[in-house]
Amino acid sequence: QYNVYIPPRKYGNLRRRRKIAVFFAAIFFSAATAAGAFYLLFYSPVFEIKNLRLICENGGVCRPENEEKLKNTLNLFFNRNFFLNFKKNKMLLFKNSDLEKFIAANMPKIAVRNVRKIYSKRTLEIYYSERKMAGIYCSVHPVRNEIPDGASSAENKISNETNSAENEILGEDINTVLPEKTSEEIGPCFYIDETGTAYEEAPQSSGSLIIFVKDYEIGIAEIGKQAVRPEILTAISRIDDLFRENLNIEISEIKLNSRGKNSIEIAVKNGWSAIFNSEDAEMAFLAMRTILEKEIKEK
Repeated sequence: QYNVYIPPRKYGNLRRRRKIAVFFAAIFFSAATAAGAFYLLFYSPVFEIKNLRLICENGGVCRPENEEKLKNTLNLFFNRNFFLNFKKNKMLLFKNSDLEKFIAANMPKIAVRNVRKIYSKRTLEIYYSERKMAGIYCSVHPVRNEIPDGASSAENKISNETNSAENEILGEDINTVLPEKTSEEIGPCFYIDETGTAYEEAPQSSGSLIIFVKDYEIGIAEIGKQAVRPEILTAISRIDDLFRENLNIEISEIKLNSRGKNSIEIAVKNGWSAIFNSEDAEMAFLAMRTILEKEIKEK
């Protein structure tokens, strides 16, 4: 039996060498792993899109020209260059939300319902539909009409003369205040679908079967973005059905936020209007119907 003796200094050097070797080995394997991941992600065809499937959800009825335009739009998205001139033609290099925003900006008439990535088959499935018009939306902004200086002076002169004459007759001090003149600036206007998304510019008028919505809330809608919240649009559609089915009255226009947040003002062709809250519109209609039948009647 032999006892091996290693001097402390030499033993310490051995441990230090081992640590250095492990350190450089870790760096080597980390670099190799990063290089492999970089190659797999950017150069290897493993995650590259091989099959593109466009699935129409409009009951299978979508116009072929729109499908062709959608393919061209997708090619533009996948061929866009980003970091070091790489393209987004691999499924790991883009988010579904980014793809949906790109389609909404370039093809607002198309609504993307779902984007599905099938990595095992290198297939990208896009479920879409063509937007259907639910109404015309217009933003409204109040405009103050400024009176020209000459006209203002003339009106003030007439007002002062009128006051003097009335003072002589009545012996009273009458102060006449000219009312402020305001008008509405309508526009821009857009066609909106059932989700309240604006997808195309529209005229400032509508037919008898089209819901015409004027929004008094400060802000301007944009194509491809939501102009009316879905719950508000659902309430409007329900009110329109109630007016037609129960009162046989057609709505001429609808004003949003004209009397406060979430207010829906219904103007009918008979010349009167009613104001609802979007949260209890149906209950309010039932109450209004009772008043119309029992109190107002033919008045």
